Amino acid sequence: MSTRIEVFGRRGDGSDMAEAFLTLAGIPYDFMSLEKYDEPGPDRDRLLALNSLGQVPTLRLPNGKILTESLAVAVYAQTANPEAPLIPKDTNLIPDFWRYAVMLVAAIYPTFTYGDNPAKWVGEAAGPQLRKSTDERCKTLWRFMEQQAGAPYFLGTSMTALDIYVRVMTRWRPGPAWFEAETPKLLQIQHRVSEDPRLKSIWG
Repeated sequence: MSTRIEVFGRRGDGSDMAEAFLTLAGIPYDFMSLEKYDEPGPDRDRLLALNSLGQVPTLRLPNGKILTESLAVAVYAQTANPEAPLIPKDTNLIPDFWRYAVMLVAAIYPTFTYGDNPAKWVGEAAGPQLRKSTDERCKTLWRFMEQQAGAPYFLGTSMTALDIYVRVMTRWRPGPAWFEAETPKLLQIQHRVSEDPRLKSIWG
């Protein structure tokens, strides 16, 4: 049994967020790369043995417990290190933080879950329509988040877990040209977090 947290995932996917949360909290971990976790083979078999849902990030804690869901990882990291800059300490910001954190994971993230491989959910014939509808919903939600975003970080002067989500997820669909045209404030947050020296080793 490892004495460090093991993060199972693939760079560029949602596991980037888990790595960033742990890094900002100063919690040591080992990254266990599963480049082909989403197709039949050894990587997927290894992931399924840990998490029957076959999703990343999947974390194995030093006590052997399995932790999944990126927002749960953020809460875990903040609890382990109360000084971590993930969840704001200003009580005036707490309602906004949780509103937008849950929106990111419960509303925006599923547009990728179902839109990335739509035929998996509705079959080949209906797949293109599901992809189109999830993409349009994703754009609507990002436009809303742009209206809410502060500067230089989403909630204002200090980085939180929201900024990690923005950095990772705005590199996915609908793509850099769309974000540049439609969500310049979010794109600035993406650039700022990308340049944070504490996190550069994660982004590659």
